[in-house]
Amino acid sequence: MKKYSRKSTNYLLKSIFSQLRLVLIAIPKTLLYLICEGAIYALILVIGVLLIKFGVPQAFALGLSITLIIATLIISYTTIRQHRIITRRSRKNRPHNSVKGEVRFADAIAGILSQNSPREWEEYQDWLHDILLARRQLLNSGIAKWKVTLITYWRLTALCVTVGAIKLRRFARIVRKLR
Repeated sequence: MKKYSRKSTNYLLKSIFSQLRLVLIAIPKTLLYLICEGAIYALILVIGVLLIKFGVPQAFALGLSITLIIATLIISYTTIRQHRIITRRSRKNRPHNSVKGEVRFADAIAGILSQNSPREWEEYQDWLHDILLARRQLLNSGIAKWKVTLITYWRLTALCVTVGAIKLRRFARIVRKLR
């Protein structure tokens, strides 16, 4: 029988508890969704019965109820499909768990810049690459990790401020041209 080290056992327990926490969060949301869905179908049933009580022909009330149920099913299907697409996309875009600190910050900056300004992204990508390359060189030269982290955060913040200033200048030029 394989023995597990204390570290791997702690990791395994932490992983189990995090998955359990996600399941416990998902259960109430799922139940709420199912209750809402059931309430919508019950409302459609009540509308059909009320239409029959008020003298609307039974075939018309039945046709309207079936149409509403089909529309609700289509909306539910497209909502679930869209939710799956969004969650799958967000999982792919998330950085790996081992990426932490200033590298995760750089990844977030890269994601924002590439989405919001794809034309200028190549220029900013070079700046970001230079910052991360300098980080790697500082780490390899033996400088303390906390100093490298501080320097990298400072450079990334300067990048954000510079990009923001460039965008503000461009916006100001556009506004001046409009006057």
